[in-house]
Amino acid sequence: MPKPPPMGVEEGNRVGRKDFRRILVRANNWIGDVVMISPAMRSLRERFPEAEITILAKPWVLEALEGSSLFDRLLPYDKRRQHAGVRGFLKMVAELRRCRFDCAVLFQNAFEAALLTYLARIPTRIGYATDGRSPLLTKAIPLRPDSWYRRHRGEEFLDLIEFLGCERNGGPTDFPLPASGPASARLSLRPGRAVRVALHPGASKGAKAWHPDRFAEVGSRLQETLGAEILLLGGPGEKSLIDSIGRCMPTPPLTLPEPAGVKRLAIHLNSCDLLIGNDSGPMHIAGALGIDVIGIFGPGSPRRTGPFRPRSQFVPVTAGFPCAPCRQRFFQECDPLPSGKPPCLEVISVEEVMREALRLLGNRRQA
Repeated sequence: MPKPPPMGVEEGNRVGRKDFRRILVRANNWIGDVVMISPAMRSLRERFPEAEITILAKPWVLEALEGSSLFDRLLPYDKRRQHAGVRGFLKMVAELRRCRFDCAVLFQNAFEAALLTYLARIPTRIGYATDGRSPLLTKAIPLRPDSWYRRHRGEEFLDLIEFLGCERNGGPTDFPLPASGPASARLSLRPGRAVRVALHPGASKGAKAWHPDRFAEVGSRLQETLGAEILLLGGPGEKSLIDSIGRCMPTPPLTLPEPAGVKRLAIHLNSCDLLIGNDSGPMHIAGALGIDVIGIFGPGSPRRTGPFRPRSQFVPVTAGFPCAPCRQRFFQECDPLPSGKPPCLEVISVEEVMREALRLLGNRRQA
């Protein structure tokens, strides 16, 4: 006799109901992931053209989504202020109940995401069977055994919405820029400059960030070799990092005024010919905007978190250590070097990055 399905999991490969009218999507907390869900969101919109689609996410994520046609409403989940603590969590539950959603798609794999939608009494709740949350879901989907090491995050998002009858061909990734006005225009190059290259030296974790002095050397060489204009990109709290790199370059680079939100960063990035950066959000934004990308990967893997379905060329520079990706367990499988970096990042040289940069920029200039 076959075993019954685990509690809360429907039998069959797809959710049977076809007439969802109010769909809640719980987005991830990282900008790169939000860019990577756009093909899945496009397929979801095509499958349910009449449904009201709401995206629930942290406030800094919602800014990246503004202006997209792939949803109808943004719902902030602000755990630092109005949704802080148990009282704030229950306030969020009550708000979701009032919205009367009939389906929840959980791109975020956290237990809390499933608990929110369960307590909000959303009838259909689809997500991956992670973090012990399967009993809270009506469709708990096992992650494939090769997910962490070989499966791209973007493919996992498409796997998830396929259970709603959505097609997998959602096209390339998308990042919405402001539709009109001077903010959306490509910024002009300084006189005498042929190309503009953006450098993004920041990362969510220090162990994923290439050395600042190596970014400075790459920028300096591009200025001297190609007469390139350099744009230094940084997020909140990275001004000192940007300033220190800028001081090491022969020609002062362009920088963004603070505070610079993700939309302003994207607008300036859209004026560039190339982005050179760490494994982080701007790499995904550039790929979605059609900007060529050189991604520097140490502990991460481009097969897992590189730009998904980019509109441009993407070149990863990585040592390809067999322990990568290390699943964010930095220095549990290796010891940090005196520089504080893991060996897989330390061995990536300026020469490797310069070789790929000159090749990509040479191709662009010949086109």
